[in-house]
Amino acid sequence: MEADREAIPDDVTTGKQAVAIQRAKELEMAAELTVARAKASEDQALIVQQNANLERHIYRSRSERSSRLIEYWR
Repeated sequence: MEADREAIPDDVTTGKQAVAIQRAKELEMAAELTVARAKASEDQALIVQQNANLERHIYRSRSERSSRLIEYWR
């Protein structure tokens, strides 16, 4: 507790500088978080797109096979 009190600057100018530095760090962390969230969202969208492509590929093959069998048995 005593160390915390000693870490607080005595003069206003130094205190303002410390607050400004802390705010800058917080803004930088918020920006990094925003970038990370955007990347995660982009990755999620890519996964959804790839799953849709895979499903189309799988079911198209089945549908084509079914069509060939129907034509064969006619």
